[in-house]
Amino acid sequence: MADIFISYARTDRDKVLELASALSGNGYDVWWDREIAGGIEFSAAIERELIAAKTVVVAWSEASLQSHWVRDEADFARSANKLLPLSLDGSSPPLGFRQIHALDFKDWDGDPSHRAFEELIASLSEPERALPDIEPKVAIAPKPSSIAVLPFTNMSPDPDQDYFSDGMAEEVINALSTVPGLLIPGRTSCFSFKGKNVDVREIGRALNVKHVLEGSVRKQGERVRITTQLVRASDGFQMWSERYDGTLDNVFDLQDQIAQAIVGELKALLGTTPNRRLAKKLTDNNEAYDLFLRARGLLNRFWGDETLPRSIELLEKAVALDPDFVSAWELLARANLNLPLYVAVRDEGARYEAAATAAKRALEINPKSRSAQTSLTYSTWGGSDFVHFLEEIQASMVPSEKFASVHGFQRLMIGRISAALTYFLKALEQDPLSGLSAYQVGQCYLSQSKFALAEEMFRRAIEGGFGGAIYPLSNLIAFNGDPDAAYDLIMNVYDAGGYTYASQLGSREPWDALCRARIYDDPEAQDLVENAIVDAVRNKREPINYRMLNALLCERSAETFFQLYREHQSPAKPASFANELWHPFPRARGMRQHPGFKEFAEEIGLVGAWQEYGWSDLARPEPGTDGSNGAWVID
Repeated sequence: MADIFISYARTDRDKVLELASALSGNGYDVWWDREIAGGIEFSAAIERELIAAKTVVVAWSEASLQSHWVRDEADFARSANKLLPLSLDGSSPPLGFRQIHALDFKDWDGDPSHRAFEELIASLSEPERALPDIEPKVAIAPKPSSIAVLPFTNMSPDPDQDYFSDGMAEEVINALSTVPGLLIPGRTSCFSFKGKNVDVREIGRALNVKHVLEGSVRKQGERVRITTQLVRASDGFQMWSERYDGTLDNVFDLQDQIAQAIVGELKALLGTTPNRRLAKKLTDNNEAYDLFLRARGLLNRFWGDETLPRSIELLEKAVALDPDFVSAWELLARANLNLPLYVAVRDEGARYEAAATAAKRALEINPKSRSAQTSLTYSTWGGSDFVHFLEEIQASMVPSEKFASVHGFQRLMIGRISAALTYFLKALEQDPLSGLSAYQVGQCYLSQSKFALAEEMFRRAIEGGFGGAIYPLSNLIAFNGDPDAAYDLIMNVYDAGGYTYASQLGSREPWDALCRARIYDDPEAQDLVENAIVDAVRNKREPINYRMLNALLCERSAETFFQLYREHQSPAKPASFANELWHPFPRARGMRQHPGFKEFAEEIGLVGAWQEYGWSDLARPEPGTDGSNGAWVID
């Protein structure tokens, strides 16, 4: 039985032949009936193949829209949760089949490197089309060459040296992640067990790994001692242990020795092992490296006045000590880029300029730095002209699983929810306890009206330390019939320090108005919020930012949203789309249905991005058009 069943109309035979050949060339077993014709009874042979296939690719076209045969197969695939639709000529799927995004193959010329075909392959390789549980009901055996690196215990006399022991473990993760065939959960998941007395077998089950590396670090003056042990996760059996003594001058050599020892221990499982250094030597300046580790520890926490702002201060000192410290420049660019997203700042423009400066310096040192190129592209984007931005950002990144979350966010910004979910699920698979990844998956499920899955993901995100999930969770709780509980949840957040997240609201009173507007759909409260924001911007008390735009994202304040979005240049603006615009709630739907939305979407390049990269799950061109000149509709 085949991996893929292709459903199509006979008129499209030649293009389907190209598609089947390209899929076969990528290692898929493909079945398609070359003699199919509308009106023939559903044969037993076809039915067997349709039931057995893992995925049913339905090739929609003007011809297949008229085929009852194709519709029958598509209906079966949808009910079996294995439908993967594509459009051969730009035709939208028929009513009843538009909940799942159809890949755009209109311009596909048979080239396997074409973006449309690459996206098809990414969709086919999606691990599951459902929520990946931490403890799945049907256990999947961990790969033999899988290992989790836990945060190293700080054994130094100074308890404040935690950042140093964490940094050692993180560098070992970075070194091991370069080894082909070795599977390592992301830092967030591994570090979620920090300070917890959890049995190694439970850790192995939670992260689905075969081995666990534990360690401790003792740093006293310039001397460093690192003790490590490799444990079998199934029974806690210690397979290997070693102690490494050195100084700060050779700390990178110690990291490499640990990584090499682990690879040597797992050599039989890996087959071939790289004959090269695994841990990079980042700098010759010990003080700069110490500042870098402190800053990275803060940057990983996202929230709070003493995280990103403080990390920027430390990194600026680090690069002053070592102007060629490329990793510090890369991190400095990312910290400046992220600051306006997580902390309310008055100098948003200055932050993006600083990010661009740091990224350019990193590229001077290492022209191949993907991290720096991505930061530079984001920091110099004004939030419009989506096509140009997406061209640049895709050129700066390889289509690697390492960038799964970034690839997903690019698609979610323009409303390609199903495509984004594929990447976010992959990111969550790689880092199963990541709060950020759980939040991103939850946003997609929410936009697909899969409310139970979305709520589970948002609660999982909060448990994973990503507090921003509280906001969509409150909207969901209100939508499900308990607005009072949603209101209390958000007001408690404000009382616990939410004023640092949205200081532009000034005080508890406008925050209360915003909650009433969002949760109770109170028009008077929305007017208060809009007037407060406009007044703050016009009198230059506060610059407009994406959180303020979020507060205006509804039908009642749509005109003000459009105007302020046009006036303000910022790469953070489209976060309003990813976080709000595609939701099924009345506020977001009212914005999408506003008479001015079409002109706005055309002007900022959103429609151009749909034409170039695939239409939003909620939008589609009118039949027989490419969607130009307003010839499109949106749900």
